[in-house]
Amino acid sequence: MQTLLQDLRYALRQIIRNPGFSLTSILSLTLGIGATVAVYSILYDAVLNPWPYAGMDRISEHGTAATADDIAAGDTTPKKLDGFRETKEYAYPDGGVFLGTALATSGAAVNPNMGFHTSPPLAFLMTVFNVRLGWWLGNPQHPDTWKRSTPLFGLFYLLMELFATTSDRSRYVNLSDGFHFENLGLYELVRRRCKYIVVGDAGADPLHSYDDLGNAIRKCRTDFGVEIEIDLSRLRLKRDGETSASHCVVGKIRYDLVDPTLDPGKLLYFKPTLTGDDPVDVQNYKTLHPDFPHQPTANQWFDESQFESYRQLGRVSAESALDKLGSPDDAAGMTTEDIFDTLEVRL
Repeated sequence: MQTLLQDLRYALRQIIRNPGFSLTSILSLTLGIGATVAVYSILYDAVLNPWPYAGMDRISEHGTAATADDIAAGDTTPKKLDGFRETKEYAYPDGGVFLGTALATSGAAVNPNMGFHTSPPLAFLMTVFNVRLGWWLGNPQHPDTWKRSTPLFGLFYLLMELFATTSDRSRYVNLSDGFHFENLGLYELVRRRCKYIVVGDAGADPLHSYDDLGNAIRKCRTDFGVEIEIDLSRLRLKRDGETSASHCVVGKIRYDLVDPTLDPGKLLYFKPTLTGDDPVDVQNYKTLHPDFPHQPTANQWFDESQFESYRQLGRVSAESALDKLGSPDDAAGMTTEDIFDTLEVRL
């Protein structure tokens, strides 16, 4: 650190001593980088990726419903959506993706390739300066690589990041923070027509505006024609501005609006809320930290008390739903359909 400070002081003295030379050098570097980015942008748009949208050559196939022949044969799944893999076998042979890897990838908010937020010039600069928090994993749709956790030779994939050409068609896929497109993971589950979905919306939302849920609902309606009907009144803050009536609610996913052969699906939606009967330690943490449980996600340095308070609140939230099912013996004999039907009535 002392050496770094000495170097900075020396550089500052040289800049002050030779202002003309310093200004010329800074302008040259600025113009050089700017010209490079501008030329690359033109080259990228004109040659490397002439389409205005990612995957434009096959955009009509995304979310395509099953054809009449498929339905007649009993196949109602959308096309181009193969690639389901057992979680315990994916990427790693000894139980699947590690929790730490999943958490780190989920927090990759800064990455050269960020969904529809991707900017080729910005991706170029971020890759050059190694601002890359994403993770390469085997493509679930590829028969040879879906069990691999990383490419054996990464230069080709580094170049894909450099030129912002990552896609879901390569042998490996580049994963980053879900908020770059849809933060709940609900969109992809709806696209696959999953009948029963559990979502935990843990984004910072002190005003209870439900931005992430609203974004997912809009995208599902726009892209798939699927409506999601959900009553959030029991999750909204009461007059005291601190507590809600419930930790979760059940909504309906209207697959039947686009495919009459399908029954509506159901969505169990959890939101970090306090209901007034929470554990003493959770209430204590709330007293000391009024913005709990919606503290800014920019804070990535949880201390032990903070981590435990969120963990305990999550456990209590899940148990509040399980308690609605009756005794453990009653719940053990229920099917998935029975569980969601019971929660829909009792929550």
